[in-house]
Amino acid sequence: MHINHHPDLASSQNEKYIPPARFVMKAKKDAIQSIEKGRPIFKDCAYIEILKERGCILCFEASDMYKERYPREWEKFEAQQEKSLTGTPLEQWCGCTRSECETLKYAGIMSVEQLAECSDDVLGSGGLDLSSLRSNAATYLEEAQNKGSISRKYDQMREGYSEKVQEIEDLKATIHKLEGQIKRLKKSGQKN
Repeated sequence: MHINHHPDLASSQNEKYIPPARFVMKAKKDAIQSIEKGRPIFKDCAYIEILKERGCILCFEASDMYKERYPREWEKFEAQQEKSLTGTPLEQWCGCTRSECETLKYAGIMSVEQLAECSDDVLGSGGLDLSSLRSNAATYLEEAQNKGSISRKYDQMREGYSEKVQEIEDLKATIHKLEGQIKRLKKSGQKN
């Protein structure tokens, strides 16, 4: 199947025919939070997948227009949604295998943050000893936080550097102006 990202479904040749569709939840990267935290941060976002001719699937963010056009599908989607995930999805973290990820999801753990904070009894309920994963998740988050603070410090230093460069340029202009005044005073003193 081919997935297309297409902003406008209204160009369909037959407006009475409404192609089959479904709403899905996908992880969308939050660029600002990712920079601040120093690691990829994703938020759940509703998308619609619309089956077009020849198996082509159009996929784009679900807007109110699509929710109104596909009300039954939207209601079904809303009914099966769990609490929105904010953080680093387990699938986006290289610290666990696919099977470990699925085991964690079965235990209700969807993000690296949830894994780092969960208790032993939650981890034991999945049938695996995943305490080392919890430790790895906590280490990952700590290291990422350090990267984020380093990035913020770097930005602050860069701002400070720009200010100092401007101060130096201002001082150079003042020195140049004073040198000109000294030369004029010397010339006027030699004439007398």
